[in-house]
Amino acid sequence: MPTTAPHQDPHHFPATRLPLTPAAAAPHLPPAPSPIHPAFAPAREELLRSAAAQLARHQSLLLHGPAGIGKSTLARALATRSGFTLLHCTPAEPERHLPFLGLVDLLGHLPDSALAALPPEPRAALDAALLRTAPPTTPHDQLALRLAVLALLRTLSLTHPVLLLVDGLQWLDHPTAELLAFLARRTAGTHLHLLATETTPPTATPRHHALLAPDTPTLPIPPLTRTGLAHLLADPTLELAAHPSPDPAEPLSPTRLRELHEASAGNPRYALELARANHHQNPAEPPTAPERLRTHLLQPLHGLPSAVRHALLLTCAASHPTLDLLRAAGLPDPGTILATPVHRGLLTITPDGTLHPHHRLLRAAVLADATPTARRDAHTALAAATPDPLERARQLAYAHPAPDEPLAQALTAAAQQAPNPPAAYELALLAATRTPPTTPAHWDRHLAAAQLALTTPTPESARTHAHHILRTPEPNGTHSAVPPSPHHRSAAGLVLLHTYADSLTTSVPSTLLTQSLNESPPTQDPTHRAAFHYWAAARATQAGHSTQALHHAEAATHTTDPQARTAALTLLATLHTTHGNTPAAHQVLTRATTPPSARLATHGNTATTHQVLTQAPSPTTPPSALLLATQVTLALESDDLPTARHHLAHAPRLLDPATLLPTLRLHLAAGDTQAAHHHLHTHLRLTTPALDPTEPPPPDTASDTLHALALLHLHTGPHLSDAIHLATTAVHRSTATNHRPHLLRSLDLLGRAHLLDEDPASTATAVEVLQLARSVGQSIQHADSATLCRLAALTEGLASLGEHTEAAHTLAEAKAIRPTGPVTTAVLHRAEALLLAATGRPAEAITLLQSAVAQLRSHQHPLEEAAALLALGTVERRARRRAAARTTLTQAHALCVTHGAHPLRHRIERELHHLDHHPATPGPSNGGSSTPPAPELTAAERRIAGLVAEGATNREVAATLFLSVKTVEGTLSRIYRKLGVRSRTALARTLRPLTP
Repeated sequence: MPTTAPHQDPHHFPATRLPLTPAAAAPHLPPAPSPIHPAFAPAREELLRSAAAQLARHQSLLLHGPAGIGKSTLARALATRSGFTLLHCTPAEPERHLPFLGLVDLLGHLPDSALAALPPEPRAALDAALLRTAPPTTPHDQLALRLAVLALLRTLSLTHPVLLLVDGLQWLDHPTAELLAFLARRTAGTHLHLLATETTPPTATPRHHALLAPDTPTLPIPPLTRTGLAHLLADPTLELAAHPSPDPAEPLSPTRLRELHEASAGNPRYALELARANHHQNPAEPPTAPERLRTHLLQPLHGLPSAVRHALLLTCAASHPTLDLLRAAGLPDPGTILATPVHRGLLTITPDGTLHPHHRLLRAAVLADATPTARRDAHTALAAATPDPLERARQLAYAHPAPDEPLAQALTAAAQQAPNPPAAYELALLAATRTPPTTPAHWDRHLAAAQLALTTPTPESARTHAHHILRTPEPNGTHSAVPPSPHHRSAAGLVLLHTYADSLTTSVPSTLLTQSLNESPPTQDPTHRAAFHYWAAARATQAGHSTQALHHAEAATHTTDPQARTAALTLLATLHTTHGNTPAAHQVLTRATTPPSARLATHGNTATTHQVLTQAPSPTTPPSALLLATQVTLALESDDLPTARHHLAHAPRLLDPATLLPTLRLHLAAGDTQAAHHHLHTHLRLTTPALDPTEPPPPDTASDTLHALALLHLHTGPHLSDAIHLATTAVHRSTATNHRPHLLRSLDLLGRAHLLDEDPASTATAVEVLQLARSVGQSIQHADSATLCRLAALTEGLASLGEHTEAAHTLAEAKAIRPTGPVTTAVLHRAEALLLAATGRPAEAITLLQSAVAQLRSHQHPLEEAAALLALGTVERRARRRAAARTTLTQAHALCVTHGAHPLRHRIERELHHLDHHPATPGPSNGGSSTPPAPELTAAERRIAGLVAEGATNREVAATLFLSVKTVEGTLSRIYRKLGVRSRTALARTLRPLTP
């Protein structure tokens, strides 16, 4: 099996040896198999399609990008997808001086039969170039060689298109490069295609474009997104030496994925090497890189003078290197000194003099390659040169790794002034590690570092710090170090609990909470004890343990800290709301708004609760975003839009994550889809700038953000399939994390999205999903308005499928939940009306739906009004009230157009199409007497009738539509009664004018 050279791409492939049999005609060469990873392909699918189109249009294409970006993998996948005969070579830098080696790799494996048709002189020249005879020397020989290769390739392409693939154009030997340029100018009118790759710095353009045809397009290979990297690292065929997840059976954690993506900058080879080495970077230590990757990164530095390497070391040691900073650090002319690294693509210098290493891992490799003395000298020089006090403290910490109390004090002060959480955490960690263990502040600083770690993109680091505090033994007379106090242990236990908050799939040590509560007695540490209860309440809520959640939430309210009390009361109010106890929720909110409350920056994220313990409340601080979100949610629970608007009008931070979903729900309830779009897009721009709306959301997308995207697509589209995809993703994510309330709301969205599609198979899927949501809701004791609306939607789906008995039971279950507002009442009436219509009582259904429409119109809920009008128009059409149906559906369509509700508009347009193009056929006449027309078939009945008319058995119909045989039999009997037929043959005759 061929090995991969150290300098080559991990997806490198050797020249394919294609066995040929002697033949008079040009042989057909089968394409070589593609080594592209199955999990890698989806991340590059759009790029592959673009490359294939350009190669087909121009007959040549140049892929370029940094080493390891995946050029070889993509080129090979493109070659395989084309189906062309593949001839390829993979030049290497050490072999660049060997003449015609590229040509030998391209054509050397061809048998004599492939060259037999060439004239003697060109054949001799080609044999010489392939080292079968003496090499060509004269210009005449060179021309003969070019003509021979051109003739050979044209002959091969007569029976099947040929693709020449040069993987590594920059290392192609000079004679073969000249020959390639000769061929590139003569591919027009042939079936010969050229595909090449070239290694270039990230933002550079190819330097060897002239070797291909003048109109050859160049395609830069971008870094992988986090989603693409997740697909790649999930591929079991990669055989990682150390799985990037602690447990190979578990998926890669979002935090670890983000860490690998940031460290590799989306470079597949770098990410794989980091994953294989299970590499983690400690911010308190100099940056490092795995040895194999470090060797690759440092290869371009070989042979550089010591002055250049010293300048590179200073550049990589600085947080924000500039030419001015390097001058202040002692370099006389850094721009000139670094000219060679810039030319080699290792660095770029912006017009303002800022230096940018081409990859963040280059900084780690350069620092790791330097001696400890050289690193300390570089940091010392930078500390003296920088005018920024925070950077000076950081550089001094790396220059003096030993404990030093004055330095630790300076680092602590710098951490308090840091501009962002990661910077604050790095400085706090440096302060902790530079604090002598005998200093009283030693554990204070370790605890501060642990708490700050929770606010960074890699909160798992906090677990390490918390364990360090908790596992330090009590003093026994032999240690001079100061032990952690009970306060430190209690706070560390709280931090440790927070690190388990991201996913319920991570089991918490069974004794951790009990031990933490025991170490925080109410008389000694009530604030920490309340925080422990708050964490337990939040986790029990996520797991669906309602009784435990209520108990711990109530216990968490017994604290003197106003912010912690507000957080606990809002959580308690939310629990009462979801359980359908709105009076209790109002009472709790009254308690929450009685004392001055302060802002809590995040919603449902218990990892930030430690901030509540340290921030002093201010009398002028506005209500917390969490409290505000609960107030808006409770107002929406009662369909009270004016009150919800009033609360949001006084919101201090409308773009807080806590208020995202309540604000979105308010805008959609009012039919203001434009405001909903604006709010969500502004939120994404400010909180998730890297989120690409054209790509699937990355695995670490916040659950509320993912749900908001799905909710907006469900109401505004433009494509219902987008809402289904996003809701499906949300279901998978919440299932993976075992977050029961999030799973419930995701299933709700997915079921309603499928229900909006008229197709019976989609309706069956919707019923299945909503049945699962019903089961989840019952298990966690939800009984709010969302539960009522979900059961109403399930009733509609069951009625549409002919499951009338089950629909009636579901409707009764929904009615047992007392509606809290006019909208939920109208939604319940709509479901009841559709069940009445499905059981042959259209007049009662129409009356009930007209009442629902009037109620929704009076309370100004236009989207729900449009849905009720759609139901009314559908019932009227099936009852042969065509004029009324047209008027009703036109009103519904106008509402959807006005408010931008495109998925619902499409559904209404399909109903209007049925009305215009599939008129109902009157039932059989009784002599010349006038008889009332029979009700028209529902969509599900039409589907079943159509399959039966085509000859399907009842069992086959049931299997096709995911129904029970009993349901099919009952529906078929009802169809017979409606149409006045008694046999399948009569049904087939009658069906044609009825079935759309």
